[in-house]
Formats: sequence, C-alpha cells, structure tokens
Amino acid sequence: MTDQQIIKELQEKEHSLMKQLNKVRVALAAFIDEPNSATQEVDLLSQPKTKEFDQFLSYDQRVILALRIINVGYIDHMVDALIKAGDETPKDKLFSGLTGAASRLYRKHLLKADTRGKKYKYSLNDTEEAEKERADILPLDS
Repeated sequence: MTDQQIIKELQEKEHSLMKQLNKVRVALAAFIDEPNSATQEVDLLSQPKTKEFDQFLSYDQRVILALRIINVGYIDHMVDALIKAGDETPKDKLFSGLTGAASRLYRKHLLKADTRGKKYKYSLNDTEEAEKERADILPLDS
C-alpha cells in the first residue's frame, strides 16, 4: 500500500467519522432542548441509519428524514440536520419548504407538535397508522 493510498483511506475514514459526529451533535442538541430527554434516548438509538442524502427527496420526505435523525425539533433544527446530512438546498428555501411540509404532515396527523410561543416543535407521531403512512412517503430503509 502506497502513502497516497493510506492518506486517501484515512481521509475517507475522517469524513465518515465527521458525519457520525455531526449526527450525534444534532441528537444532543435535541436532547438539550427537550426537558424529558431521558425517555427519548431509546427511541433515538433505535432509529434507522440513513444513507447518503438524496437531493431529489420531496419536502415531506425531508421533514420525515430530519425527524428520524433528530427525533424532536423546530424547523431550524431540521434545516441544520439536513444540511449536515448533505442537503445542498439554500437555507432559506429549505426552511420555507420544510415549514409548509411539516404543517401539511401535522394536519394529516403524521407529526405531533408542541407550541412554544409562535413556533412548533415537531416530532413523529408514534401511532401505528401514522408510521405506516410515513413509511409510504419515506421507507425506513431510505
């Protein structure tokens, strides 16, 4: 193995570890913002791992993906999680698209929301029916 191959392999490993670290940081931020975080730890750990980010996901799919990553959060948290996951959409466009999609999914009872002032703090609705509908929108292996 040449020095260049070793360097390339180590850089790829570093990139992979940085992605994992970012996901942990997003999850940690969700716990810090949530007063009852101890009960959500098991849910977060049982979430499926996501593959490389697909730029062609709809905003509904992006909301579901973001909440699978962070478990609970405001639209700002979802934007940050998606950008860290590899979404290249401009932040303001992403924020706007996620806001509309989260509202739509909330009205369809696929999401739960707690209000804090004028903001909604979203989480996945854990009913069996909602999980099935979400799986139709974004399968768990995505």
